[in-house]
Amino acid sequence: MLAKRLKLLREKQGKGQQEVCAALNIEQSTLANYENGKRVPKIDILIKIARYYNVSTDYLLGMADQRMPYGVSSYSGQNENTGKNILFWIGKTGLGDDEVAEMLGISEELLKSYYSGESMPLETLVKLSEICEVSTDCLLGLREKTRPKQDGQYPFRFDPKISRRLKDQMQRMDESYSQIAATIGIEEEEVFDFLEYGFVPHISVFIQIVEHFLVSSDFLLNRTDSTLTIQEDEEELLRSYRALNHKSKTMALSRIYELEREEESLVAAKNRFLDSEGKSLPSSGTEGDTRTG
Repeated sequence: MLAKRLKLLREKQGKGQQEVCAALNIEQSTLANYENGKRVPKIDILIKIARYYNVSTDYLLGMADQRMPYGVSSYSGQNENTGKNILFWIGKTGLGDDEVAEMLGISEELLKSYYSGESMPLETLVKLSEICEVSTDCLLGLREKTRPKQDGQYPFRFDPKISRRLKDQMQRMDESYSQIAATIGIEEEEVFDFLEYGFVPHISVFIQIVEHFLVSSDFLLNRTDSTLTIQEDEEELLRSYRALNHKSKTMALSRIYELEREEESLVAAKNRFLDSEGKSLPSSGTEGDTRTG
């Protein structure tokens, strides 16, 4: 199965063995042996192949028919035009690739891979925006002009906690970027830019995301740890509760718990006299436990 899928993926993407080998840094004879089943790649090579084709290792090994890695988008986050834009802004700095790579703490080879459209990690993107002295959305070509700094920083530095919360909700609902994009009716690139780079979507789109995940916008934006959205009739009660001192809050909560137990008891008592379809059961005449004789 592995050999068959390796060949299928390469041919479907219209790539020759030499092109794939150059990207994976392996010999052509090695890839040929993988594809004809004579050899099996080691784990590190298998991971590189999965990343290269943007598929799950489970798919490569024949353990799953779903190609996409769980929770990962088919959109790389960048393309060739984006890479050219990054190259343009780096060129404006007057620095060499070796100098920029050293400032970023990466290899020069990795930096050059970003020029051809390789996806760039958020941390690297933010560092590079500082080096080039442009905002990240300008660096990626989403805006022609850079945004001015605010309080010493460029706007739209993404809070990693926001990304984590959004991705947690995706995992909870077992969805990918493409599924969310299709549900909300926007491009997959827009979903990716929001989750990975923090570019603010139109407010109507954000509202749809909130409603889709069934959580509060404050939670998704890391303003609170509560996933609940406060309803209009609950706001006054919440304000009153917050105005109480600690002792009064404890008493109020105790009373709420009592009411919950009373409610549960009433529901349980009512359900005793209903059948599986919610209809009343016939009376036996002993509900009141009245004795005679």
